[in-house]
Amino acid sequence: MQAVLVKDGCAVALLGKDGKPEGMTDKTFAEKDEMAVANILLALEDTVLFNVEGESSAIGLWDKLKNIYEGKSLTNKIFLRRQLYALKMKDGASVQEHLNHFNLLINKLMALDVKIEDDEKACLLLCSMPDSWDNLIMNLSHVKIHDLDVVIASLLTEELRRKTSVGSLVMLWWYGDDLLIETTVIEASQDQNPRQRRK
Repeated sequence: MQAVLVKDGCAVALLGKDGKPEGMTDKTFAEKDEMAVANILLALEDTVLFNVEGESSAIGLWDKLKNIYEGKSLTNKIFLRRQLYALKMKDGASVQEHLNHFNLLINKLMALDVKIEDDEKACLLLCSMPDSWDNLIMNLSHVKIHDLDVVIASLLTEELRRKTSVGSLVMLWWYGDDLLIETTVIEASQDQNPRQRRK
């Protein structure tokens, strides 16, 4: 929602009248506030509109919605952490969709001021994979993984391999600060005799 307000040039309304930039007239601010209010209200479902009835300013709407839906209580933090720790991808499900769900939970926790380091995110992500991914997880556990992007890239590469080949051997090693991944793909030819080629 905030991105929409920025795009329409009315995000300044979230600062409130007291926080408006110097040089901006009250009339200009009022116009931007009115535009921001319209954008926020149009984005809300009817069941949510009832909860913000009576709020006429953008900052009033924004703060009310944050208080209702982004409460930073211990209960909310525990609930989201339980969802994150219990997250498990089903065999055959899309890795990208699983990553989207994983990142959604991470972002919700970050919005509650819960800091999760990249190495912990990597561990949680690997733990959320099905048992059929154990070979890749074991390979990754034998190298020092500090970069979440490396884990994500490995998962997406493995998914692609599973969709396009019969089998493969994955080798990982470090070259300086870079993790190198070499995959030997074993494919089945038309006469069902396996052949091996190096990627």
